[in-house]
Order: sequence, then C-alpha cells, then structure tokens
Amino acid sequence: EQALQMSPDDDVAYYRYGFHLLTSNAPSEAVNALRSAVQLNPFSPNMAVGLVRAYACANMDPAEVLVHARSAYSSHPDSPSTYVNLLYTLAWVDPQPEVAHAARHFVEKNRYAHALSSRAVAYILARCGDHAEALEIIEKHSSVHGIHLAALTAMGMLDEGMAKVRAAAETGFGVLPFSLSVPECAALKQHPDYAEVHAKVFGRVPAK
Repeated sequence: EQALQMSPDDDVAYYRYGFHLLTSNAPSEAVNALRSAVQLNPFSPNMAVGLVRAYACANMDPAEVLVHARSAYSSHPDSPSTYVNLLYTLAWVDPQPEVAHAARHFVEKNRYAHALSSRAVAYILARCGDHAEALEIIEKHSSVHGIHLAALTAMGMLDEGMAKVRAAAETGFGVLPFSLSVPECAALKQHPDYAEVHAKVFGRVPAK
C-alpha cells in the first residue's frame, strides 16, 4: 500500500499487492489490484494470468473465468504461462482427455517450462483422469511441499494432501495461503484437520 501511494502508476506494485491480497484471503480486492496492474501493463502475460486466478478465487462463474483465460491466451499467444493457465482452467471447468493430451504435448515440447509448471500439469492430468501420470509428476517434485495440493485434491487424496499442507506449514512455505484459497482445493475443507491447519497458515499472514 505504501508503494502504491508513492507510485500510483506502478504496475508491479499493483501486481504484488494483488497477490498479497490473495494470500490474505481477500480475493475481491485482489481482483481490483490485479486488474489495475493489467490495465497499466497489458503486455505482461504473468499479470494477465494473475488476474484470471484472482477471478477464480473471487467465486466468479467458472464459465466466465474460462472466457478470461481464453482472452489472456489470445493476448499473449506465445506465452507458456497463459497457455498452461488456459489448459488448467479448461481442466477445472470441463475436464476432457483432449486437455490432458495438450498438457502432455506441452511437456514434450518444453521440458524446462514443465519444470516451472509441474503443479499445473499435475492438476490438469489428475482432473482429466490420468492419475498415474499425475502421481508420477508429484513424486518427481515431491521435495516441494504443498504445490501439488490441487492435483491430490482432484484425485480425492485428501489425507495425502493434508500431509503435504502440514509439512509446508512447518517450513513456512510461502504460497501455501494461496494454495488453500483456490477453488480447486475447496474439497480439502472436508478434512477433519482443515480448521486447525487453516488457522495456523493464515495466522502467519500479515494483515492486508
């Protein structure tokens, strides 16, 4: 907020503040901040993706979120992040084998990008029914606690997901508040340990 007061036209400040609001469980305010970032810098694919994710967290109708994901990809067709985000949103809204096939093709074409997006690819495969390959990705990147929570939740592996969350909470893993806030992980709220872990995670988040 201080950075925005000093530089009200700073797109990066809006972007960072938007994600701070997402991790502070304030998605509607995050939408406003990230929308400002995109308006100030329409050339950034990462900002466009951030706004799409904020729309999802703010309980926008999934079909509308998909419209925004398509628009982000249309604006940045050469960006791996907008492409993976589109596949991720498609898997969330309407999981089909074709979406999983596209994710596999993405991995084959760009293994470096896959290393940076294993969370998304694992979720796409899990959501579209390819549990074996999703678990293979999770095992390969198992040292990174918590990032595959959405994939585990999609496969109904709530105990395994909660174990990852607990491990991440112990290490103070930074993206954990965001992972717990996304709609694709909502089923984890059914776990008997959710309230305790949620309080522990969000108790560490600075006030917005």
